[in-house]
Amino acid sequence: SLVEKYLGKWAKADVPKNTYETPKMPATTKVSLVDRANAVQSVIGIAYPVELPMGNEDVIKASVANLILGGSSTGRLFMNLREGHGYTYGAYSSITPDKLVGSFAAYTSVRNIVTDSSITEIISEMKKIRNDKVSEAELQKAKNYLAGSFIRGLEKPETVARYAINIARYNLPKDYYKNYLKNLNAVTIEDVQMVAKKYIKPNNANILIVGNAQEIAKNLVKFSVSGKIDYYDIYGEKFDPNLKKVPEGVTV
Repeated sequence: SLVEKYLGKWAKADVPKNTYETPKMPATTKVSLVDRANAVQSVIGIAYPVELPMGNEDVIKASVANLILGGSSTGRLFMNLREGHGYTYGAYSSITPDKLVGSFAAYTSVRNIVTDSSITEIISEMKKIRNDKVSEAELQKAKNYLAGSFIRGLEKPETVARYAINIARYNLPKDYYKNYLKNLNAVTIEDVQMVAKKYIKPNNANILIVGNAQEIAKNLVKFSVSGKIDYYDIYGEKFDPNLKKVPEGVTV
C-alpha cells in the first residue's frame, strides 16, 4: 500500500541504454602525466586491458606469473625497486581476469628524482619475465604461496559462498575450485613464460604518472614512442601546458 501511495502515479518512460567500446591496449606505449605542482613523490601506474575471461585456462597460470613478477612483497618488482634500489616502500603488479575485460597493472610511489629510473626498472622486469624463464625455486615458491592462500581462504564461509557465486555468475565448471590445487600444481616454467609473453606487454602500455611536472616531465618523454606526453589536470581533463590562460578581466 505504501508503494502504491507514493509510487503508483509514476509514468512509464524509456530507460536510456548506454553502450561502450571494449577497451583495447594501445598500439604503442603512451605516457600521461597528471601535474601536481607541490608533489614530492610520483605515483606511477603502468597498465592496459587484457582479454582474460574468468575461467580461462590461462587464469591460474597468469596468477603464478604475476606473483613472481609483483604479486607480493617477495615479487621481483618489490625486491628490485625497494630492496635493490631503495626507490620506494613497495612495488607491485596484478593480472586481473574479468567477464568483460581484464587488466594488467604495475604500480608504485617513488621520490621525484627517481621517477624515470623506477619506470625503467619496472619495464625491465616486465621484459625479463617475458624473455627469460623463471627458476624452479621461484615457480615452486609461487605455487606454495597461492596454494596456502587458497586453503586458508576455505576456512571462511564467505569465501566458499563467493566461489559458489562465481561458478554461477561466470558459468565456470562445477568442479572449478575442487580442481584448483591440481591445476595450480600442474603449472610449469614453460606455462609461466607463455602467459608472460601473452599478457605482459611493456611495448603496449599506458604509463600514467601523477607528480610534479616541472621536476619529472623532461625525463619521461623517452618512454613515449610518439615523443610526447599527454597532460591531464586533477579532474582528468586533458590540457596543453604550453597554453597560458588569460587572467580574468583582461579584455581584447
